[in-house]
Amino acid sequence: MFNFFRNFTKKEKIVTLIALAIFMFSSYQVGEAFYLAKTESIPADGGMITFGAVGEARLFFPLRVDLTEPEREINSLIFSGLLRFDSLTGEMISDLAEMDISSDRKVYTLKLKENIFWHDGEKLTAEDVVFTFHDIIQNPDFPNPILRTNFTDINISNLDARTVIFKLPRPYAFFPQNLNIPILPKHILKNINPTELASSPINISPIGSGPYKLKSFVSEGNSQQITLQAFGAYYGSRPRIPSLVFRTFSSESELATNLNSLNVAHQLNYQNLIALKNNFRFKIFDFYLPRYIALFLNLEKPVFNDRKTRQALATIVNKEILAQDFPQARIFIDTPYLNQIKDYKFDAELAKKAFDNTIWKIRNTNEIKKKEKEKEINLINEPNAGHDFATAKNSFFIQGQAPVGTKKIIINDYVLKKFDSQKNIWTYLASVEIGTLKKGLNRYEVFAEDVGGKKAKIGALQIFFDIDEQKRKEWEEKQIKNEIVVENINIDSGAQLAQNIVNTGTQPRILTNEVGEQLTLNLLTSKNPPQYEAIANKLKKMLVDYGIKLKVVIADEEEFQNLIKKHDYDILLYGQSLDYNQDPYAFWHSTQNVNGLNFSQYNSFPANALLIEMRESFAKARLREKLSAFSQILKNDVPAIFLFTPASHLVFDQKIKNIEIKHVGANHDFLLSINKWYILEKRKWLKIPSISEFWQWLENELKAKSEKRKVVN
Repeated sequence: MFNFFRNFTKKEKIVTLIALAIFMFSSYQVGEAFYLAKTESIPADGGMITFGAVGEARLFFPLRVDLTEPEREINSLIFSGLLRFDSLTGEMISDLAEMDISSDRKVYTLKLKENIFWHDGEKLTAEDVVFTFHDIIQNPDFPNPILRTNFTDINISNLDARTVIFKLPRPYAFFPQNLNIPILPKHILKNINPTELASSPINISPIGSGPYKLKSFVSEGNSQQITLQAFGAYYGSRPRIPSLVFRTFSSESELATNLNSLNVAHQLNYQNLIALKNNFRFKIFDFYLPRYIALFLNLEKPVFNDRKTRQALATIVNKEILAQDFPQARIFIDTPYLNQIKDYKFDAELAKKAFDNTIWKIRNTNEIKKKEKEKEINLINEPNAGHDFATAKNSFFIQGQAPVGTKKIIINDYVLKKFDSQKNIWTYLASVEIGTLKKGLNRYEVFAEDVGGKKAKIGALQIFFDIDEQKRKEWEEKQIKNEIVVENINIDSGAQLAQNIVNTGTQPRILTNEVGEQLTLNLLTSKNPPQYEAIANKLKKMLVDYGIKLKVVIADEEEFQNLIKKHDYDILLYGQSLDYNQDPYAFWHSTQNVNGLNFSQYNSFPANALLIEMRESFAKARLREKLSAFSQILKNDVPAIFLFTPASHLVFDQKIKNIEIKHVGANHDFLLSINKWYILEKRKWLKIPSISEFWQWLENELKAKSEKRKVVN
């Protein structure tokens, strides 16, 4: 053949090569078209995903109460629970075990699936389950009050190597939601005291039973890089992406700066999310978790004993202003159950009248000074019955009583030498001659000291001395003017109040009770997230406009938890998450006041009764009815001012396919469907074709193209 080709002229060779190239290219195109027509694209194993989140990831003990967001995400992939939350249906479904419930709803039998292994190759058994729930969670010293409360008075035992039985003292409708708790390896942790488990160094190298296991952990300062690899012996549907890398960042700005090196990120602020709208590499998912930010009012404090005061405070709180750090990304609420207040709008006119029916009234500062002066103890009897006055006399006696048990009387640092403690009467000479009376204003402060050396103020008197009658009159008129009750000022805003002061020359008004005490509140919140501090400062400014003084304490995590335990606050600005368990018992029942999560110290017999009834309501319609009634009680009693639910945002690289987010109970729930994610693809024959099928397909394609040309012409 090649000898034959050599006989071709140069031109014939070129034409032949071109024809051959066209034939080969056409054959390739035909072959490719046939291949694409007779195959389908399916997910392929391979690839890597890099996650980014704010916060540290150091110890991977999944039952800690203070887990960071990166730790929660990693733990959700390393560990497994008996049941798990289904992000597609919003229901609890089987994970490690299948569940059976007795007819009286008090016995739950969990049977483990076969051939479940820990990442170190050991078999997972019922003993691990009993160890997790009985030995750790039910241990009275285990530092997680939420979990401990959920398993109070529950008997836990293993029937055999694969069967665990939970016996409840009474039916509990929310119990299945508690069974998604990660199971821990007994053979690894059994010799560690439960009180030390959360901080044990062994948690740097966690052993779980989930779809991924720890491959490496690198820490540099406040940042960590954790690499996970797919667990080959995983009992469930194995993930297609073999390697995951988690990078942690100390701040949101640092996370945003490194976004181009990531595939998945969350905790980005609104401004950074807006900047990503035109970035076609990423897709943004918005969703709302069952959580809320609220102002918890400490009902142990006398200031909140009156429900009308609590209701008034709720009326003047402008949620729109407090939510400004969450623009376009929040739902305003008035109960913990995320009931949306449609078209929420702050009512400024109602706010002006909020305290009208309470013991608190708006007064100006001069009124307060007058009240405070009236409250002062004054045991001075003479002269002028102990009241301030002006005089031209250059000598007179100041006289008064002394409390029982007084040993000394001290006037302006001078100890009276002739005081008789038996008579409880004292006398002091005010005289120009001896220097105890001077021209102008003289102030005499009287103190009594008892036998133990304890000193207390018992009176004060101001005397203006001058022989000039005109000067005495001017001083007296000034005193009278200071006691005039000035006209009320309408407070619409801080700016308006300031303008009123400038225009009228009056003093700012403050909200006080009948004895002149200003309504002063102490607010506690945490440094993290930083939005809490912004909300607190906005609230402080807001309350000033209504005459209320707010002292704000921004505490770090350790101090914050200590102050919460002591209930050392009037108002607690904090967020609560219901997660998968919609049971509000741990947050609002009076039994949770001391060591639980009832931050408001709320104690209501009707609410307590409903909380217990909800736990026994297995029918969804009945549960919704009870939840509605409970929400109404909270609205009326106002143990807290529920502000809003912030949106959560996830940023995904669009190369990651088959991501499904429909229902979420916690931030890390987007990872629940990770076994369905994929990056790479391959093609699979729908059916192995024969030669005749190829010619039939080619004939059909040629006919179709011919018909198409006819239509065009």
